[in-house]
Amino acid sequence: MSASGEQLQVLLGQIEEQDRRAKRRAILFTMLPILLAVALLAFTANRVHVAEKARNAALADVAAAKSKVEEYEKNRDALVGQIDTLGATQSSILDALEDVIEIGDVRINEATGEDWRKAIETMKRIPPGQRKTALFIATILGWKTVPYRWGGNSPKTGMDSSNFVKYVLTKSGVPIQDIPAPTLSESLMRQFTPLKGAPPLPGDIMVYVGDKGNLTLMYMADVGAGEKLVIGDLGKGGESLQVFYESSLDSAFRKQFIDYYRPRYQGE
Repeated sequence: MSASGEQLQVLLGQIEEQDRRAKRRAILFTMLPILLAVALLAFTANRVHVAEKARNAALADVAAAKSKVEEYEKNRDALVGQIDTLGATQSSILDALEDVIEIGDVRINEATGEDWRKAIETMKRIPPGQRKTALFIATILGWKTVPYRWGGNSPKTGMDSSNFVKYVLTKSGVPIQDIPAPTLSESLMRQFTPLKGAPPLPGDIMVYVGDKGNLTLMYMADVGAGEKLVIGDLGKGGESLQVFYESSLDSAFRKQFIDYYRPRYQGE
């Protein structure tokens, strides 16, 4: 073959190679959008799968929440019924106390029967709960002969004013902590809320500076004309637990009034 023939063959080979490359590029450029579309579809499918899982989880949470709401509604109706029953029971007991306990049966220092009935009516108006229970227990103790005993904590053997308050609140379900303090009254003051001039409610605590420790009383009711009925152990001459007018306290005590304190009654 002549030199010109060989050059022609080489040239033709180069042309064919270029043509093959051009076809491969054309095929690649043609496939590229398809590959990108496939990748996008895969990505979208994965996102849809993740979104579907999140949706299913959210639906499960909604179903669980709905179930809890339905359960709450059932329990709420039962609880409301129990509260109504408790309120009716406490009111009935207070009615019985008003009928059964005469003014002479409760140790009331110079108080009148009318004021005692006002105190009972005030307690009736208090919603059912720990506050009302505390007043009820305090009233029952006022019906008994509970002697004063310094450091005593039992209605049977005697108690002092702070232990009386602690006993009543504990029996009512109010949590009392053993906070270190020089006296029990100071421990109670550290865990109750001082009212600092705010009006007291029946069942709040009144604290005065005393001889051995603070005098701690439970406020029962405002009976009008500035008179307040309170209950507690005065600790004078072995006197028993009694209900009395706050105004009947010695003037020395009244001048050393510290504050009203609010126990941590549940729901308040």
